[in-house]
Amino acid sequence: MGSAMSEAMSLVVSGKFAEAKEATAQMAADFANKPELPEMLYWIAERYERAGRSDDAKRDYQRIIDLFPKNTLAKKAKLGIPRAEVTGLIVAKDFNNAGIALNQMASDFANHPDLPETLYWLAVRYNDIGRIEDANRLYQQITQNYADSQYASKAQTALSGQLSADSIKQDTKYGIRDTNDEKAAIEVYRVARGYEDSNDFESAGKAYEQVVKDYPATTKGNNAILDI
Repeated sequence: MGSAMSEAMSLVVSGKFAEAKEATAQMAADFANKPELPEMLYWIAERYERAGRSDDAKRDYQRIIDLFPKNTLAKKAKLGIPRAEVTGLIVAKDFNNAGIALNQMASDFANHPDLPETLYWLAVRYNDIGRIEDANRLYQQITQNYADSQYASKAQTALSGQLSADSIKQDTKYGIRDTNDEKAAIEVYRVARGYEDSNDFESAGKAYEQVVKDYPATTKGNNAILDI
């Protein structure tokens, strides 16, 4: 199963989107009864999203919702659909419509547990392309509306002008590690994704390697093997 997912994700990264679509459809058919399929589809959808292929990402998020409505990833996929739309508009530099879509998403999913994280990484994406005002608006939204989220402190750091590659890398240290710490693994994995979205592939590779090295017993540790 992992090889099928890896193939589809590799095709997305290579820009072979028609082939990726076919490979994903075949994977979904071949492993229709496997409990791992929702997660496999989710990571492929995220890969599309990072590539700015919002329609492809939304298609696979919707596939999860339709096929696995009771799976916990269906809830994440529901947020993934508007997030992919916003990401695609940012990539296309359609900032006016991106702002409109983002505001609608924030309103519709105000109580979604993944919204603070979503807003944070969209802010990072804005920041990386020089849209500082848009980035700061999102950072402020996180600190004001989601003060109890772990992303509130990150957003405050960014607003204070202290966010840097060094501070992000510090997140990958964690001191004494529990190799089964899924939450810590997710955090480092997200850092790696942030580097990748910023086209800093060298730093992304090192962060993915950190996940594999420090959290080999986690789901993200296995996912990171495919991303190195």
